[in-house]
Amino acid sequence: MSMRIVRVGALCVAWMSVVGAGETRAQDAEGPPAEGGASQAPTASPSVGDADEVTGPLRVGVTGSAPFVVDDDGEPSGISVAIWRAMMESTGQEYELVEVASPDEAIDRVESGELDVAVGPLSISSERAERVAFTQPYYESELAIAAPLGELTLADHLAPFVSKGFLGGVAFLLLVLFAVGAVTWAVERKHNDSISQRPLHGIATGVWLALVTMTTVGYGDRVPETPAGRVVIGIWMLVSLVVVSSLTAFLATALTVSELATGGIEGATDLAGRRVAVVDGTTSVSFARRFDAELAREPSLADAVQAVIDGEAEAVVYDRPILQWQLQSMGDHGLHVVEQGYDPLGYGFALGRELRLDHELDAALLGLFESGELDELVARWLDS
Repeated sequence: MSMRIVRVGALCVAWMSVVGAGETRAQDAEGPPAEGGASQAPTASPSVGDADEVTGPLRVGVTGSAPFVVDDDGEPSGISVAIWRAMMESTGQEYELVEVASPDEAIDRVESGELDVAVGPLSISSERAERVAFTQPYYESELAIAAPLGELTLADHLAPFVSKGFLGGVAFLLLVLFAVGAVTWAVERKHNDSISQRPLHGIATGVWLALVTMTTVGYGDRVPETPAGRVVIGIWMLVSLVVVSSLTAFLATALTVSELATGGIEGATDLAGRRVAVVDGTTSVSFARRFDAELAREPSLADAVQAVIDGEAEAVVYDRPILQWQLQSMGDHGLHVVEQGYDPLGYGFALGRELRLDHELDAALLGLFESGELDELVARWLDS
C-alpha cells in the first residue's frame, strides 16, 4: 500500500483531545458558582453523542474521487464514505448525503452553514482550517506527478557516440596511441627484431603494442626488449589506466544525459513553463502554480489524465493514491507516476465550527482504529 493509514501517534493525540475536551466541556457545563454556592444549570450544545440535542439529521456533503468516493449506481461509496458510515453506526446519529461537485465547494458550503459536514478525501490545510473544523486525519497522502514515459529512439541511443565530446576523446586517444607507438619504435627499432626499422611499419607495430597494453589483452607477440622501451611501456601502462577509466566515465555520463534530455518530467522543478493538468477546486492548483506551471484546468481527474494522454498537457498533478487508482482503471495509457512525492497531507472530515462535533467524531474514529476496522475498510478498496 503506497500511502499509509495514520499511525497510532496521531490518533493518540486525537484521544487526548477527546479526553481534554470532555473535561473542559464538563467544566463549561457546570459554569461558575452562583451566589450562595449554588451551581448554574448547564448550557446544552448539539453533539453527536447527545442525539436528543441535534435537530434533524446531519447534512453531509460528499465530494472527491475514487477510491475514496465512488458512485455505486447512484449510491455514494468508497473509502471515505465507508469510514463515515462506520463512525455514524457507532454514534447512532442520523444523516443525509448530498453530492457536491468539488472539495472547495464542499468547504464553502460547510463554512456558510449550508452543510454540517463534508466527507471525502479533503486535505487538511492551514487555509481550510481557518474556515472550518476538521477531524483528526484518517488517511495520510501526498501529491504526485504523472507524465508520459520518455521514449528513446535509435538516434537518441547513437547520439552520445557522435557527439563532439566523444569524437574529440577518440581523436585524442588515437593521437596518444600514435605518440606512444612512435616513441616505442624510436627506442626499440635497432634492438628488437619484432619491430621493423622502416617508419611506417615500425610505428604501426608500436601503436599495436600500445593498444594491446592499454586493453590488457597481452598477446605477447610484441614486447619491449630495451630498458628504455620497457620504461616507455611501463609509464604507458599507468597512464592507460587513467585513460580507460576516463573514457568509461565519459560514456556513462553521456548515456545518462541523453536519457534525461528526452523531455520527460521527473520532478516538480521540471513543471516550470510546462502545461500541467489540474483539477479545479483541489490543492493541485496551488501546487502547480508554485512551480510556475501553465495550468490546464479540468473538471475531474479523469479529464485531467485524458488531457495528458491526448497531448493537451504534459503532466497531471493530484493526490497519489487517487492518481494511481485512476491510471490503473484506464489501462494502457503510457503514463508513469513520478516516485518523488510532495506536500504530505492528511485526509479528514470537515465540519462547521458551531456544531462542536470534532471531539465526538475523533472518538468514533479512534474506536475504528483500535478495533482494526479502519485498516480493513481501506484495504478493502486499495487491495482490490
